[in-house]
Amino acid sequence: MLYLEILDASFSFDGVIGAFAITNSVLLIVAGLGAGAIWVRSLTVYLLRTGALSKYKYLENGAHWAIMALGVMMIAKLFHLELPEWATGGLGLLFVSLAVGSSILEARSINLQETAATKLHQAEEQLKNSASKIVPRKRR
Repeated sequence: MLYLEILDASFSFDGVIGAFAITNSVLLIVAGLGAGAIWVRSLTVYLLRTGALSKYKYLENGAHWAIMALGVMMIAKLFHLELPEWATGGLGLLFVSLAVGSSILEARSINLQETAATKLHQAEEQLKNSASKIVPRKRR
């Protein structure tokens, strides 16, 4: 829980600085940051309670890559390299989508491997049972 509090505080501080870059209206900034904080906290708690973060193994990595891409784009703006807004959002969405897709594909692969291992084990057991029923005849 402490981790979530520190994470929320860091994003809130970052959001305040970014909001002042857009407007000087303190009321608008407070309203926007408050709504954003409630939404992010609700989403995080929901994901933790439902176990979605453990289900989507690479989601956290995808979010880190998206944040890194955003940082690189912000550095590019320092050198007057203007990228369209759709590229910024699209790249973040791409990283998160790839992370979710990779998580789903890996979960399916693991499920298929477990199913195959179970079927193989069952077949081995059937062979053992069949072999034990066959009793060789004794010759006189």
